[in-house]
Amino acid sequence: MIDIDEKTLNPPVQVGDVIRDQEVINSGKKDDGVVKYEGFIIFVSDCSQGDIVSFEVEKVLPNFGIGKRIEVD
Repeated sequence: MIDIDEKTLNPPVQVGDVIRDQEVINSGKKDDGVVKYEGFIIFVSDCSQGDIVSFEVEKVLPNFGIGKRIEVD
């Protein structure tokens, strides 16, 4: 039996959503930051671990999303 995570079937974000004031929990491999929003991983451009960022969702895939930073506090 395959265990399918509900976040895979119904990500909590859509393309164009603006997510505000999220902490970057880790750094990615491509000069991006990793945000966990409602249990869903989103890679956000141009930020670092520890930043508090606002971003726009640019792409949503089954297991993760990609966002573009619009603000860092």
